[in-house]
Amino acid sequence: MGGWTFASPALLGWAAAAAIPILLHLLMRRRYRDSPWAAMQFLEAALRRQARRLRLEQWLVLLVRTLLLLLAALAWAEPLSAPPSQIGLPQPRHTLWLLVVDDSYSMQYAAEERSLWDEAKLQVASLVRAASSGDAFLLVAMGKPPRAVVSEPVYAASDLLAQLDDWQPRDTSAELAPALNLVEQLLRRHTTRDARWQQAAICVFTDLQALTWNACQQPQVRSQIARLAESARLHVVPLGSGWRNAAVTRLELQSPVILVGDQVHALAEIRRFSAQEPRSAQATWLVDGQPVSSVEVDLATGSSVLNWSYRLADPGQHTIALRVERLDPLEVDNQRYQVITVREGLRVLCVQADPVKTRPLMWAMQPGGGDGAEGQAAVRVQSVTPSGLRDQELNTFDVVWLADVPEISQEEADWLARFVESGGALIVSPGDLTQASRFNDIMSRDKSSLLPARFGTLVSGAEYHFDPLEYRHPVVRPFAGQERAGLLTLPVWRYYKLELPEEPQVRVLLAYDNGDAAIVERDYGAGRVIVWSTAAGDSSALRSPAWNESAAWPSFVPLVHEMLWWACSRHYTFHAATVGEPLAGVLPLEAQRSELQVLTPRGISVKVPVERHSAEQKASWRFDETWWSGWYRVEGLSATSGASWYAVNVDPAEGDLSRLELSLIPSQFQQGLPDAGVRSAGEDESAPTVSWARPLWAAVLALLLLESFLAWRFGAARAVKRSPVAVMPSLRGMTRWRLR
Repeated sequence: MGGWTFASPALLGWAAAAAIPILLHLLMRRRYRDSPWAAMQFLEAALRRQARRLRLEQWLVLLVRTLLLLLAALAWAEPLSAPPSQIGLPQPRHTLWLLVVDDSYSMQYAAEERSLWDEAKLQVASLVRAASSGDAFLLVAMGKPPRAVVSEPVYAASDLLAQLDDWQPRDTSAELAPALNLVEQLLRRHTTRDARWQQAAICVFTDLQALTWNACQQPQVRSQIARLAESARLHVVPLGSGWRNAAVTRLELQSPVILVGDQVHALAEIRRFSAQEPRSAQATWLVDGQPVSSVEVDLATGSSVLNWSYRLADPGQHTIALRVERLDPLEVDNQRYQVITVREGLRVLCVQADPVKTRPLMWAMQPGGGDGAEGQAAVRVQSVTPSGLRDQELNTFDVVWLADVPEISQEEADWLARFVESGGALIVSPGDLTQASRFNDIMSRDKSSLLPARFGTLVSGAEYHFDPLEYRHPVVRPFAGQERAGLLTLPVWRYYKLELPEEPQVRVLLAYDNGDAAIVERDYGAGRVIVWSTAAGDSSALRSPAWNESAAWPSFVPLVHEMLWWACSRHYTFHAATVGEPLAGVLPLEAQRSELQVLTPRGISVKVPVERHSAEQKASWRFDETWWSGWYRVEGLSATSGASWYAVNVDPAEGDLSRLELSLIPSQFQQGLPDAGVRSAGEDESAPTVSWARPLWAAVLALLLLESFLAWRFGAARAVKRSPVAVMPSLRGMTRWRLR
């Protein structure tokens, strides 16, 4: 046994279970008392001749059952055998290796014949093959988030190398501090649970990207590294040297939803991260996967901005992509994706208590009462009274506008919340009939409030004008330089002071010249809610006192249309995400689906369950495995629209491949590939350590089959043939012969 070691010596305690069959045999021995009977003397003489055979059969079954438990305990202990030359020599100290590999997308940089990722895998394989007999390995991916690829110790090098071969990098970035947290947890768990490790070593394989490793200058991370150094040897293996890279850092659509026949307007930026190269590239625009135009890009100044227009005639979803050729050795950030929806028109449900007072708002949303003039957005408006809101199928509308509605019930508020959460848009504007306190009680009760702000006191007594806040918001941006549109001169005499919560999700679109918010918005689920603090479409000609003169001002119609398109655009921008962010959505509770089908850019089809929430009257889905950039196709969201497309893009910040100076690496790290272990002189380094766990489990399986066969062969069926009742006829015959 000099060449044998056990990976889990504590599990050898289960070998004591081999005594269980023997104890059962002793406890279950047949007990009897002597009762002399003349006829039984003949039986006793007959059975004595077979007693030796029966005893041998019982001992054979007992031996098989004992060996079965003993071999199972040995298999659990994972015995390892050293090469023959090692037998009788001192064994090396066992080491627990925690191998941390940077799997951010910068590791896909391939300036040579292989990428940094492939180089890291070769280095890991070299270390594993050189490790000493009895060493164990854990494998951690330093991505965002970090994860344990191999969380339980692996002792056989072949098993770890097999997992390493199948391991592919992800298109995420990397974070140092969370990765060190995970390593510390794994180290503490395994060293405290098993005291056989005389030493532990942590080896990090990385490109030392400054974006990730600048964190080691933080005091919290430095103290974390110092703690790890007290219980393990720390090594870092730098990969790569020089680099050059540029990336598509931005691809923005002027609007994620347009009308049939309108042009798509896109803005893209290509940025060079390295100092000199690359200097030029060729950019190709793709629509639905087909190239439609190409342009030469000059990167001499470090970046280039592209403006692109294209006309789409077919309604539905379309995919837009920008791909750059002949750029650099890092391909993953040389393209970017977006999804655009082409609509035949917007459907708006206008809920109004007084049709006369809200008539200017209806005209503004749908000028001329038709689908809209040439070049304008086609908006189809349907008006109902507050009592008719419950009779509407909200999922057939894009926007619901509550115009001077006195109040709504809690049931209607919950209904509207589900509509917005599933991708709809809600706009609220007050008026003379609005009971602000009721709106606050029903729709702004807590942090999960549907409205972005509470209605405060009613402000009046002076004339106020709008402040565009430097035209930063997309809704008011078209008014920049258009002073004649009258946005800044529109008079407002009455409005509700909006009480804004301290939440970053609440944004101010437009303000008054006294600093109060005029229009605010908030994203809610996959939809959006907008609150206008004054009456929409009011005029002094309609009522006295009037709230404003919006109905008579030329800026009112374009402002209403910008709000409508912006409100419903949230549902369509929800179809874009960054790698690692989940894709999610809400379905109506009546949707008869138990699962959706997601097709990833790698061609992998994944089934996603639909979770039903009866209390909230909705069904939701969520897909978290967005580890690669590209198109994700979700099937089953709608029975009419077919599949839905989602665009997932990389974080462009990872494209900056600047490396941390080696002198800035904490002193606890030893640089370079470590000495994996101490081998005895003359040991054949090509001979791998042999694990006997699998052969032992095979022996256990064979013994199980043998035990079943022996139990059948020597069991009840055999016992019946040799029972005393069966031998009685021969005994009676023998008795009659003796009497004669």
